[in-house]
Amino acid sequence: DLSLVIIDYPRSDRCDLQSWHPTTRAIIDARRDSETNVAVISTMTEGLPGDVADELISEGIAPLQGIDQALSAIEGAVDVGKAWSRRLPLPGISSSKIPGPVTRWDEWTSKQWLANAGFAVPKGRLCTSSVEAVEAARDIAGPVAIKVVSSDIVHKTEHNGVRLNVSGVVEVERHAHDLLAVGGKVLVEEMINEAVCELIVGVSRDQQFGLYLIVGFGGTLVDLINDSAVILLPADHQTIVQALAALKMAPLLHGYRGGVEADMDALVEQIGRLGKIALNHGERLMEIDINPLLVLPKGCGVMVADAYMEIIEEGK
Repeated sequence: DLSLVIIDYPRSDRCDLQSWHPTTRAIIDARRDSETNVAVISTMTEGLPGDVADELISEGIAPLQGIDQALSAIEGAVDVGKAWSRRLPLPGISSSKIPGPVTRWDEWTSKQWLANAGFAVPKGRLCTSSVEAVEAARDIAGPVAIKVVSSDIVHKTEHNGVRLNVSGVVEVERHAHDLLAVGGKVLVEEMINEAVCELIVGVSRDQQFGLYLIVGFGGTLVDLINDSAVILLPADHQTIVQALAALKMAPLLHGYRGGVEADMDALVEQIGRLGKIALNHGERLMEIDINPLLVLPKGCGVMVADAYMEIIEEGK
């Protein structure tokens, strides 16, 4: 991959370099004839005169000064080459200025938008009364989750705004009545209990790099466990797989200690979909937070259990 020649030149202000000229020309000719990558290394940083370095550069030969520095440079070139081989454009640098006011969408609005974008969400209904909540639970015909719906409440559990595995008319009516007093609207949706694990998957905006993906261990303990990875956009399949594999909770996805294996294909596909959404709607998106994203057993997909979005308003 790379041919190296180690040679030290004398100081050109004190010595005649003509004796070294045939060696320099031989290196240049060899590079031309073989069409291979060539570097000339001096053992000491001062052992390669500037005019010789300029001549080598003009012939497509890398002048490297100092053995340790040269080896570090070669190692860095290999790493860069691996990154470039992915053939993905580099993430663009975006303006730090947000072009308009930011509006937060509540869970219902956010999940409807995500459903239209191809994400699976539990069957549910937005309700403004206990009677509507009972009717919604009856249509679902099974245990339900009842959650307060408000764009002003991000962490519902901190407001006791989530009731899980609710069954029966009396219980649905009671919990819906309590939560309606908190936010004015509630979401009644089917209860999903067979998840292998819960992830947080989202899009955030950095002032320098623009939008990026974040994946990690989700649920109510997301801040306590602090197990996440950042993925710059655009992101290919391999990058997403590597980010998931770097998480401390990654073994849960692959059947930890005889557990159920997660639907990795669906998970990677949906994270990739979120990245494409970010690229396609970058001018309007401030943040997408899906937490938890329920990762179901292999072949069953993934499900958005909760989400909110922050949108940059247009024309304001």
